[in-house]
Amino acid sequence: MIEVRRQPISGRCVWTGAEMAQCDAWVTHWPQDAIDEVEAALKAVKAKGLKLYEFGREQFPVAWFAQQVAAIHEELEEGRGFVMLRGFPVRRYSMADAELIYWGLGTHVGGAVSQNWRGELLSHVRDQGLQHGTKQVRGYQTRAKLFYHNDHGDVVGLFCIHEAQSGGASKLVSSAAMYNEVLRRHPEYIDELCAGYHYHMRGEEPEGHREITEHRVPVFSYHAGKMSSRYQRNAIVHAANFLGQPLTDRQKEPLDLLDALAEELHLNMDFKQGDVQFISNYSILHSRNEFEDFAEPEKKRDLLRLWVNAPYGRPLTHEFATRYGPGSARKGVPPRARPPTEQAA
Repeated sequence: MIEVRRQPISGRCVWTGAEMAQCDAWVTHWPQDAIDEVEAALKAVKAKGLKLYEFGREQFPVAWFAQQVAAIHEELEEGRGFVMLRGFPVRRYSMADAELIYWGLGTHVGGAVSQNWRGELLSHVRDQGLQHGTKQVRGYQTRAKLFYHNDHGDVVGLFCIHEAQSGGASKLVSSAAMYNEVLRRHPEYIDELCAGYHYHMRGEEPEGHREITEHRVPVFSYHAGKMSSRYQRNAIVHAANFLGQPLTDRQKEPLDLLDALAEELHLNMDFKQGDVQFISNYSILHSRNEFEDFAEPEKKRDLLRLWVNAPYGRPLTHEFATRYGPGSARKGVPPRARPPTEQAA
């Protein structure tokens, strides 16, 4: 049974970009001692001959960062929903070493989940010269502006290896603030958004499952005293078209309102080389601006991405959590034995 909350959400999870832009409480700078710990952990992993994915937090001891993890989880789950660690000297390291470092840090945050049908646990967000919106192309493989959306798992992490020549700002918005504004401006949309929409999986459904979600996935899901959000407009529209029931102008109105509110309420966050960002997948919608790259391949914008399940495991309703079928909550994108005909946008 879907619970619909008809009162505004309160607490630190409710904020506007204008408010956040006036403070730097969400930024933590790496102290030199912590950088030295990461360097030592990297050397230890390499000395043991351990490769990417082959080690966990026990093999990557970083005392300062490990102490930060509890505060990071508290901020993601109970607070604003995002944090930024700034000033890591990533330019010192090769790409292979940067991947080892970020994997090592991520093991302290939680367990990584698959990001695509190939089963990748650590991926590169960079322009591959592909056209967003075409088959077998996902937004993170292009330089295009992206719709606001959520990913999979509890936490999304990004590590900036190279920033863009221009553009590419990270855009974050409080989904609780958006909910409050929908409730204030158009309360008649609340039931629709809480009932949710079918999603087209575009090749990311498990083997033997249909291309459309088995049930509607709520945009807003209030459960156990917390509001969680899941929104991906492209997948919603694609599902409606696939079912032969394209959204009417009236049915698009709640989605248009969400998109407008996200632009109105969001925080622009410029990525700098060495930045490490973690965001909650349930209380934050994220996007990015279109960007222009440097001409030199070695300078092109490149972010390492992790999708992580945190140990606290926020309780989620069946309708909200189970996107791919029974038992699929928090498992990420199901890997497949062969390439799908189409990937998610």
